Amino acid sequence: MTAAALRILTDRERYDSSGQCAAVLPAPFDQAPADGRVLLLRAAVPAEPAGAVREAVECCPAGAITAEPVG
Repeated sequence: MTAAALRILTDRERYDSSGQCAAVLPAPFDQAPADGRVLLLRAAVPAEPAGAVREAVECCPAGAITAEPVG
């Protein structure tokens, strides 16, 4: 069985501007220059970086990032 692609969800109001997600996985995450809050560059990622996405979710100290399988 192959891993499913993941959909990433962020809560910008809850985000604490730590930048841990962008440090772990810069492809779908960035930080807004104005306030340092998370910017989601891609809402869906293929299965290959799923482990890194889960790591980014787990390292968010504010718990502002979640991921769910697509489909």
